[in-house]
Formats: sequence, C-alpha cells, structure tokens
Amino acid sequence: RAASAAAAAAAAARDRAARAAGFESAAAAAAILPPDEFVLEGVVSEKFDVRPASLADAAYRQVSLRRMEEATKKTRVVGDVKGVQRVVPLPTARNVVKRLDGTEEGAKKPRAERLEKDALENKLMGLFERRNLWTFKQLVEETKQPAVWLKEVLAELAVLNRRGPNTGMWTLKDMYKRKGAADAK
Repeated sequence: RAASAAAAAAAAARDRAARAAGFESAAAAAAILPPDEFVLEGVVSEKFDVRPASLADAAYRQVSLRRMEEATKKTRVVGDVKGVQRVVPLPTARNVVKRLDGTEEGAKKPRAERLEKDALENKLMGLFERRNLWTFKQLVEETKQPAVWLKEVLAELAVLNRRGPNTGMWTLKDMYKRKGAADAK
C-alpha cells in the first residue's frame, strides 16, 4: 500500500513537472523528448549489488572481457607529422657559442699563479684590515690563488666561524688581531 502511494505521488510529481515545462502530461513529455535526453529524477531508497550467478557464465565473461578491452584501449595515437619540421637542439656546453660575459665557452680561464707563502700572508692581512669577515669565495676572488693553497695558508692565519650569525665566514685569529693593533700604534 505504501509503495503504491509512493508511486502515485511520483507520477503526480512528474505530471506537475511536465505541465510546468509546457506539456500536457508526463507521457506527452516522454514522447517528445529524444531518448538520449531522457531525464529521470527520484530518491534512492534501496541499494542492491548484483553479482553473476556463476563466474563460469559465458555471457558475463564476454561482458567483462569487453569492458577490460575498452579500458585498456589507448586513447593517444602517435603519428607522423606531414611537412618539414624545424628541430632545435637543447642548449649544451658544445652548442652554446658565447656566454653572457662575452668569453668563449671552450676557452679555459687562466690558472691562478701560486704566490709565495709570505706574500700571500701579507695580502690576506691587508684584506682582513679592510674587513673583519670574509667568505672563502670572496677571498679566492680577491687573492686570485688556487683554493687548496689558499685554504692551507688561511688555516694558519684565520678561523672559520661554524655557528652563529657569521657562519661560513673567516676572521683573523686573536693573536694576529692584537699584533695588527700594536703595529698600528
């Protein structure tokens, strides 16, 4: 009885919707609408899961196989492009002719000449008089010395800050700071 009442209420709702859309009844609306534009509205009251009676069923196996084939079908196709195509190679060290600074890519930069230890120490002292803190890269640029040789001499004169706000910066050892201050007087 409740099911028939619900069906009657649904039919009445369909008729009202069809009349609001300008049709005489729901049947007239269904007759005029094309089948692909059919609209079904409602409320789901029960949910059912359907399983085949037997996995050996030939019809179910065919449906399942067709679904898997459609799912694995490739949607993208690779084809030949007609006409002349221009291919531009990616920039590499070989095909880049000039750098932004104007130097040739293949040209080697001149090797830094290694100063004597005393001359390098004097140059470093002069730099530390200008500024207390230097990064290693700045010192290499200023002294134009090989990095290994500079680090060896620098380890005797200066200390690398490993913590704090000046991390990675070199500063003179205390004994050389005092000596420089006494010489200046």
